[in-house]
Amino acid sequence: MPITNPLPVGKVKGVSGISVEQESMIKAFLQGAVYCWNKNVTDKKIIVFAAHDLVGGVNKDWEKTPLRILFDKHMKRLGDAKKAEKAAGKDLGWILYAVLNEDMRDYEKCSKGLVTGYRWVIGEMTKR
Repeated sequence: MPITNPLPVGKVKGVSGISVEQESMIKAFLQGAVYCWNKNVTDKKIIVFAAHDLVGGVNKDWEKTPLRILFDKHMKRLGDAKKAEKAAGKDLGWILYAVLNEDMRDYEKCSKGLVTGYRWVIGEMTKR
């Protein structure tokens, strides 16, 4: 079962300007971050996560990670670090959505303030 209340498959926005290999590396990195979140965050008040929980805040230094590819792409195009960071974050959100939709675990799409959040639906894995 895909994410509860997912966007229709045709509406999942792709990320342009990166190679398939680069996208695969970013997806693998994000999947590791999601699995780490699922394993380590047990406080029911914060169980819902968004991209910024995984790779923002204390984890916002993307240097020497595959995520840097997104920032560099936008920095080259925009020439402004703040704008590049915001644009890279949007790309990252779409890639995270794809990662969760492709994962064998089920995730529920929820609201987390002004951003889209997700929650792992613990139980039997229905995706194969």
